[in-house]
Amino acid sequence: MLKYLSIDKLSSIQREFLNFISPDKFEELLGLSYDKYSTEDILSNCPSLGSVLNDMGIPHDAISIGINISPPNWKAPIHIDHLAFTRVSINIPIIGCDGTYVNFYRIFSEGNFDNHRDNDRPLLFRKFEENECELISSHEVNLPYVLPLSVPHNFDNHKDTLRVMLLCRVANKSIVATDIVNKILNE
Repeated sequence: MLKYLSIDKLSSIQREFLNFISPDKFEELLGLSYDKYSTEDILSNCPSLGSVLNDMGIPHDAISIGINISPPNWKAPIHIDHLAFTRVSINIPIIGCDGTYVNFYRIFSEGNFDNHRDNDRPLLFRKFEENECELISSHEVNLPYVLPLSVPHNFDNHKDTLRVMLLCRVANKSIVATDIVNKILNE
């Protein structure tokens, strides 16, 4: 379902991000945020991330970077992400990711649509109740990975600490970037 990535510069990315956004600000950023810090700000303050994307051949204008901060002892609803902009995400663990998981499910219903706003853009997610799903796989997310957003999934942080992850969403409109990420998923 997901594909782990080997990124030699992971510790540099983590260090640069923590120098850019201090952990004492994490509480106010709980959830998924694309509007507090722009992709350009994140890349300019985390040059190692930009270098990794360059090495992968992914143009920076084909990426939208979000900051996902999961509260302690929290399990996200089972969902399929809004797919109009992106169908894949390159996820980079920052801190608190050991012992946290992404779970994939087989679904037995159409689910419910849920409107969510991100940076004043309406995003339509499809959410599912646990009793309408069957767990098919679970993967620890303490390493970088590529996530297919069209597969029903959720994140599980059952630890007493925050989990911080960078989500690099690859734009559907970028054929080059989408092809690169799809090749990684299919290797």
